[in-house]
Amino acid sequence: MDETRKAEGWTDRKKGEAMENLQTNAMIVNENDHVIMTTELVKGGQMLCWRDAGGIHTLPALEDIPKYHKAAVKAVKQGEQVLKYGENIGRALADIEPGAWVHTHNISDYPEVK
Repeated sequence: MDETRKAEGWTDRKKGEAMENLQTNAMIVNENDHVIMTTELVKGGQMLCWRDAGGIHTLPALEDIPKYHKAAVKAVKQGEQVLKYGENIGRALADIEPGAWVHTHNISDYPEVK
């Protein structure tokens, strides 16, 4: 794990490590995504936990994140695109920290559907 991820509070568990006590509460679609989607209400301070091809990852939620809403897993600077499904879903209105709730209060300019 790189130092940036450690500083952001990430923990990684590789395949084969003890995982019997870990239950995921979020999912990621594309490895390049800036966000995960919660599958249940996640309270501030609770660990967000998701699985991808690299194993299981955890990150502390900075605030309450409603079920089926987005949480940042990567830092996004103000004005940068926010990616979900590997696609642009909007631009950050302010800096977004890993573990933050991502919703209409901090992203805008959703691309028009044609």
